[in-house]
Amino acid sequence: MKKRPQGVQMRQADNGEGSLGLYTEVVDPDRLVHDPLVSVVMITYNHEPYITQAIEGVLSQETDFPIELIIGEDCSTDRTREIVLDYQRHYPETIRVLLSRQNVGMHANGRRTMLAARGEYISFCEGDDWWHRRDKLQIQIPFFQADNSLAYLSGGIQSISAEGEVIISEKYDGCGQRLIPFEYQDLILLAVPLRTCTVVARADAVRRALLGDTLCSDHSQLFGDLPLWMELSQVGKMAYLRENLASFRQSPNSMTRRSDPLYGHRVLMSFIEVRYRALERYPLPGGASQTASVKATFIRRIMVSAAWVGDSLEVKNQLKRLRALGGKVGWREIACAVVAPIPLPRRALTVAWRRAICPLLERIGLDPRKSLRAEVSGGVPIDPRGPWSPDETLEVRPSARRTLRGDCAGPARP
Repeated sequence: MKKRPQGVQMRQADNGEGSLGLYTEVVDPDRLVHDPLVSVVMITYNHEPYITQAIEGVLSQETDFPIELIIGEDCSTDRTREIVLDYQRHYPETIRVLLSRQNVGMHANGRRTMLAARGEYISFCEGDDWWHRRDKLQIQIPFFQADNSLAYLSGGIQSISAEGEVIISEKYDGCGQRLIPFEYQDLILLAVPLRTCTVVARADAVRRALLGDTLCSDHSQLFGDLPLWMELSQVGKMAYLRENLASFRQSPNSMTRRSDPLYGHRVLMSFIEVRYRALERYPLPGGASQTASVKATFIRRIMVSAAWVGDSLEVKNQLKRLRALGGKVGWREIACAVVAPIPLPRRALTVAWRRAICPLLERIGLDPRKSLRAEVSGGVPIDPRGPWSPDETLEVRPSARRTLRGDCAGPARP
């Protein structure tokens, strides 16, 4: 039998992971930290330009408790795997790497990485994001230790470009409530920012959501985190910390940043469909009438998007869905059915809408995104940027961008 290299362990996935098959865990069990309080999970695929900074952000955390970093590397075609294995060799006390012989996809990679966590809490940082705050975990964990019913805690971000420049930074004036509690309906209505790179959650709640018959069992959607947040909202308290904790990278290959209108339609459909299915399992506190009203609004939003990209079949399917729900068919729905089959320069129209029409509507006080949220919430306006006052929100600094690459020379740190 061929002898395995020291520090490399092979194991058959178990404990509900059987469908994930055999994978390699690169770890040094003799030097790895014992009983970490926090497991940081990092899934990565083709993140060669960013993975060093992502790992450095975790390694630089200043805490009075032990942590581990579990990297799920999904058969990248660039040097990502080489980089993460190099880090594991230099930091065997902290880093574990999960590998497989073929690409398993975002859902399976994320699931096996989370289920490998040994900590009491799980924190998330994908391979193209970055924790620019060295005290991120030290700030968040005491909230869990003070309240055993807290299941989820997120925070504010700064958005950075692919090159690491600050694009948008969520700004707070120090006034008002620092910790903002929210509930399941706030996730449905987008009344709270969803920042995965800032999230800390209780590991036992995450494990139950992944292994049970839950929304997380559906891997057909493009989003793997939103169903998990929905499930966590059913078992414990949720809260948002009004503090800038991490950097979210708006890279060209990011799922939500691609300029192709057809792909954008798929992303929007998936984002809405996750919430629609959540409503079918967990109705809103307002009862069947409110739940049906929100479902109808979601269907209408998909119809508009489908008509925009010329998907007449999807428009027809959603129209049938709306009628089955008992929703009213008005002029907008009829317009969608008429416009969808018409050949139009949709890519050019998409660019014009984003760059010219939307900013113009916002200047004259007709923000289409805010009006949509008001409609979804039953007439109650919801700020699309979060539950805080406008003077505390997005600070854009195009003339004074600063590079946030940090010390990214590699694992041979002083």
